[in-house]
Amino acid sequence: MDYAGWFFIESSFIEKFLRFVEISCGLFYFVFGLDGFLKKIPLPEPSEKAKKFLLSLEEAVFVFPTIKIIEIFSGVCFVFSFLGPLAWGLLTPIVFNIFLYHLILNRREYFMPFLILLMHLLIFYKYKHILLKIFFV
Repeated sequence: MDYAGWFFIESSFIEKFLRFVEISCGLFYFVFGLDGFLKKIPLPEPSEKAKKFLLSLEEAVFVFPTIKIIEIFSGVCFVFSFLGPLAWGLLTPIVFNIFLYHLILNRREYFMPFLILLMHLLIFYKYKHILLKIFFV
């Protein structure tokens, strides 16, 4: 039996779990990326600070469409396990901005930002052999 690290969990289980996380994250980004254009999912009302921030981003016409296109592309890449490290790299600034937006400006819900950050870090763990070569050449 091959064990992953010191956790005494079989590596095949960890590989399947990480694949499940990658598909879940991909579907999440694909659905919410499409919703950025279709506007079908109702979102909760943001706080006053968050509303001002979102309005300033909407005034710069290119910001939200660019983010949503990156989310759709990355979601497809994660679901089909194609160009995963590239998708991870494109999503990293978006994920941290979503996390900080909820942590600082919109303090009403903490579960989703922490879940998104956790899934993003787990996907990093899946591709760490590739991504660490990029960061530490």
